[in-house]
Parts: sequence; C-alpha cells; structure tokens
Amino acid sequence: MKDYVFMSKKREQNILNSLNFLIYDYLVKMKYEKTAKIFVGEAYLEDVKLNEAPPILSQWYSAFQDISNVRCGLSNNLGDLARIEGIMLKLENEKKRYQQMGKMDNLSYFNMTRGSSETYKSPNNMHYTSPYHPGPSPVVDPRRQVDMRNMHIPGRPIYNEQFPLKARTAQNEPILSKGVNRFEEPINLRGANRFDPNSVSISPKMFEQPNESSDKKFYLRNINSFKITDKNVLLSVLSQKHNILFSVFDNKTVGSFNCNTFKNECIVETNGKQIIKMRIKDDVNFIWLVASFDTNDLMVIRYLVQEVKFEMAGYLRGHAEKIACFDVADYIYSIDNSGSFKKWNFKGICEKEEIFNGNIKKVYYFAENCLILSDANRTYLYNYTMNMEISEISKGLLLSLKKQNNYYLLVFADKAVIHDNNLNKIKILTVPNSSIKNAIFLDSDVIIGSLQCLWFETQGRLNKCKIYEHNEIVTLKNISRYKPGHILVLSNKGECVIMSKCFDN
Repeated sequence: MKDYVFMSKKREQNILNSLNFLIYDYLVKMKYEKTAKIFVGEAYLEDVKLNEAPPILSQWYSAFQDISNVRCGLSNNLGDLARIEGIMLKLENEKKRYQQMGKMDNLSYFNMTRGSSETYKSPNNMHYTSPYHPGPSPVVDPRRQVDMRNMHIPGRPIYNEQFPLKARTAQNEPILSKGVNRFEEPINLRGANRFDPNSVSISPKMFEQPNESSDKKFYLRNINSFKITDKNVLLSVLSQKHNILFSVFDNKTVGSFNCNTFKNECIVETNGKQIIKMRIKDDVNFIWLVASFDTNDLMVIRYLVQEVKFEMAGYLRGHAEKIACFDVADYIYSIDNSGSFKKWNFKGICEKEEIFNGNIKKVYYFAENCLILSDANRTYLYNYTMNMEISEISKGLLLSLKKQNNYYLLVFADKAVIHDNNLNKIKILTVPNSSIKNAIFLDSDVIIGSLQCLWFETQGRLNKCKIYEHNEIVTLKNISRYKPGHILVLSNKGECVIMSKCFDN
C-alpha cells in the first residue's frame, strides 16, 4: 500500500514537473524573459533539465482531467491543481495584455486609442514599406512599450512624409477620402502617426479636430412641449424599432406613448408591485418588456403593437436573493445581490448559471459570452463562459450604455466616453460638477443630460441648453429613426420636450 501511495505521488510530481516545464517553454518562446525567470523559481525548476522531452499524451490527459474535475466540483483536492489552473489563467491574461500592448496605441489630444492590426495596412491590404526607411519593422518589447509609446519608430513615415500638405490641399479632397485619420495630435505628442482604413466608414466627427471648418455649428431648438401624464415618472425606455416610449409611474403602472403620433396608447398595472428597473427587446409584431422589483423575481410582459395592448407573459423565478441588475438582448441576463448569475431564454428556461465575485451593480450584454460588468469602483469586460475578467474598461460605476453602429457610449457620473467596437477609447466628454445623468448619440454628436440641462459640443466648445426650471430630466432618447435630428426629453413630472438639431446658416 505504501509503495502504491509513493508511486502515485511520484507520478503526480512528474506530471506537475512536465507541465511546469511546458509553461516555462511557452514563456521563453513568447519572450516573457522576466516572467519566465520568476516562474522558474516559483515552480522549483532549477534542478529540472530544461531540455527534456515533452510528456506523453496520457500524462497530458491525466493532468487536465484532474484540473477539469476540480473546476467541475468533482474533486476536493484543490492544492497544486488549483495552482496550475491559476498559472494557466494568468498566462492567458498575460497573452491578451501582450496583444493589447502590441497595438501601440499612441497618446492623443482626446485620449484617442487606435486598436486593430489593420492600422499598419494600406486600404488595399498590402503592407506598406517606406522608401525612406527600408527594412523590416522593429520588434517592440512590451516591457518598454510605455516608454516607446510616443517615440517615432524607424520604418514608419510620419504623417507629413506620408501625405504631404501640398499634395493634400492641391487635390482639394478631404483626408478621409484617402483612408487617413483627420485627427492630428499636438506636435509635442505626435509620434508614429498612422492611418486607419476602418475610419472611413464611421462618423468623421468622432475623429476630427474640434476647430475644423467642416464641423458646422449647431444648436438645439425646442419645437414642442406637452405633458404625457400627471403622475410622477420614475424611468422610461424607448423601442427603437417601433418608436414607442414605455414609462414607469409611481402608482405601480406602466404606460405606452407613441412617439410618431405623440399620443398615449394604454396603461397596465404591475400586480401591486413598484418597478425599479426595466429593459425591452424589439420583435416584429410585439415588444418584450422585462422588469424587476425590490424582490428576487423578474416580470416579463409583451406589448402587442398592432392590437395596442399589454399581455402578461409570466415571471422568472430562481434567484435566492434580490435582483441587483439585469440586461436584455437575445437572452435575459440577471445577477442577484449574492453574485448569482443566470442566463434565461424567452421561454422562461434558465440555460446557464454562474457565481460572480464582487458587488455588481450593472450588467450589459456586449458580445457572445461577454458582458460588461460594473461595481461601485470600476467597469470591466467579463467572459462568463470562462468565468474570467478580460480587461478593465474604466474606473467608476457605469450609469448606462448606448450603441450606434460599431460605437459604444459609456456614461458615468463624471464623463461620457466613446469607445470603438474593441472598447478602445476614442473621445471623452465631461460637464461641470460631474452631474451627468444620461447621454445619447445624435447623428455623429453626443448629447449629455444633467439634472435640468442638456450639454453638447460644437466647434470645440461646450454648449449648455436649459430644459427645465424646477423639474429633473428622467429620460433622454434619440427619436431620429422617424424624425431625423430629433430627441425626446422627459421630466420626472411628465413634461415632455421635443428638441431638434438645427444648423446656423
């Protein structure tokens, strides 16, 4: 029996040494010299021959089977196996960090970052080689990335060499027509300027310098004001497909308002419970409404567009504690106060459950298997299938998230930040006193709502438009789908204001 235990321990130690060696070999090949040196000490590899052959398939199978058993809860021996799993997760995070740093995002005037490996390719997908600096591009050590971020890289022409000013002005064409970024940095921050062919397909206002002559000055004009209710409005959501506004009132009811006809349609009671959060999902002939109370249930309602009526679909029950936050996309994603995460389909079936760490306050669907989570201190991207944080997005609690085309608007109390599809920061907008309540895209501009005012930037200047004297802005929505350049503002007292974007002659 003792011999069997000894042989078993020896076998486990051999597997561990072989796996540690493979991890060390991976670190060396990826040129993580500093990390590899630290890992050698932590894994006690000094006495192990580093040129020994890799383990056979059975050893791999045994090691990863044990790891799988630990992750699935089939084994209680957490010790070294948990350590191996932790090392593998750290390697994956370091690999992603290395790839992110390798994008060489240089600093810019509005904290603009350029992601994607396509940055270094010309529009016809041919690699560009400068005639002034022939030869391959230098390999950038990620440990020196911060120091090298603002340095000119040999082999990359600076902006004026690649596109001379005379040639640009002589052709009388905007720079974006060549696939070049119109955003130019201050001279003291200018480094290896590059062009991004993807920038052609997006709104140029997000990339150009504020004082460009093409940035037309605009203002917001009040074209209509009316009251939709005498009750207090707690929150509202807008159906972009059908242009119907759903408002939650303080008398435990929900009402629908048609933004095409500017008329109230119908009201439904919520079974004596006060809704505190609500999300919607558009369908062809109806709209899903998902609402939470101060309980551990979610209520699902359907709004029939043609029949103009509400229809109760049911409740989602399964959380042990009160719902902290939820979001609606192709599925319903909910998190309770204990960190229990559930993914529901619209048939009321829970398809996935996980346990998240931290006191999560907000959740937003980002992509397949990925969510944007936010607690009181920070906002980050999380892969719920791997149960792993991908990257931190920003500090602070996320208030709301808007999407337009391939761009995201993340709204915080002190700033509104525009991100691209890879969550790289493009532009940061702030208002005095950190009083932001909401923000929306309006064409290529951003409109920010505070307590009683709207803020917007035009020609590099921050403009203020006061909407209410005493009431507070509850809802700020873009209704440009049916009325181009129009936004809807709703107060807590039910006063609705329609604003139009107008340009100076």
